[in-house]
Amino acid sequence: MNIATQSIDGGFAEPVFNAQVVFRAIMDAMARPGTVHTLLSLAHPPAPLSATAGAVALALCDNDTPVWLDPPLQAEASVKAWLGFHTGAPLANTPADAHFALIANPKEMAALDGFSQGTQEYPDRSTTVVIEIASFFSPIFICSILTPGI
Repeated sequence: MNIATQSIDGGFAEPVFNAQVVFRAIMDAMARPGTVHTLLSLAHPPAPLSATAGAVALALCDNDTPVWLDPPLQAEASVKAWLGFHTGAPLANTPADAHFALIANPKEMAALDGFSQGTQEYPDRSTTVVIEIASFFSPIFICSILTPGI
C-alpha cells in the first residue's frame, strides 16, 4: 500500500457519529480518573499509531490544534500524512508548541515539563498528552485510560 492510500484509508466510517462516541469516552475517562474505559476500534491509522490514539486524534484535533509526534511517530511519513488528511492538524515543531502530543514510546518520551503547562487562569493552554501503553502490570496512578475495544 502506498503512502497516498495509507493517508486516506482508516478514518472514521461515520465521522460525526464516531467522533461523538470517542469524545464521550474521553470525557467519561477524564471525569473518572484512574478508571479504565473501553473504546471500540473506530479508526485504523498506519502503524505505529494505535487505533485508540488515532481515534482520539480524529475526535480532538483540527486545523487549529498543533500536534507534536514523538520520534517513532515522526519517523513514519504515513502517520503524518494520515493525521494531516483526516484532521488538518499542523505538526508542532517543539513539545511546547503543541496543543496535543501523541506518544508511541513512553520509555523515551520528552520530559513533561517540556510541554506547555498552561496556568491556573488558562489551564486550556496546556498540552494534552496522549500516551500509548501496551499494558500495565503494577498498580500505578494514571489519570485516565482508554483501552482498545473488540
